[in-house]
Amino acid sequence: MKRSFSKELEDKLATEKANYKLQLAKMLATLRGMDAALQARADSERSAHQAQALWAACQALWATVRTGEPGEHWKTKLRPLKNEIKAISKVAEGDELVAVVIQNLPREAEERGVFTEDALRERFLNVERLHVNWL
Repeated sequence: MKRSFSKELEDKLATEKANYKLQLAKMLATLRGMDAALQARADSERSAHQAQALWAACQALWATVRTGEPGEHWKTKLRPLKNEIKAISKVAEGDELVAVVIQNLPREAEERGVFTEDALRERFLNVERLHVNWL
């Protein structure tokens, strides 16, 4: 009787250990799944944040090229793009496409600057006016 009781106890103990290990494995799998989901969410948020920062830096570059100081002559409206290009480079670290585009920008645009859209429009209107007067 004692022997059968011990055998029965050992069987129940083995069954409970197996159930415990199964539950533990299930909880571990759930925990790993949650960890993977959180990592994916963090990566997604990091990527979204980087995209927003890149968009903001590009908007600053666009605004610099688009508008000039009112009341200035078009010849004095050269705008160096060095700060804007640096901001874009810093924000887009690790992005090969942006790096290639920035490397292919003329150094003259970065150092000396470019005419703003307003300056080019003013210059075009002056040329058009001269052309009309010449005819």
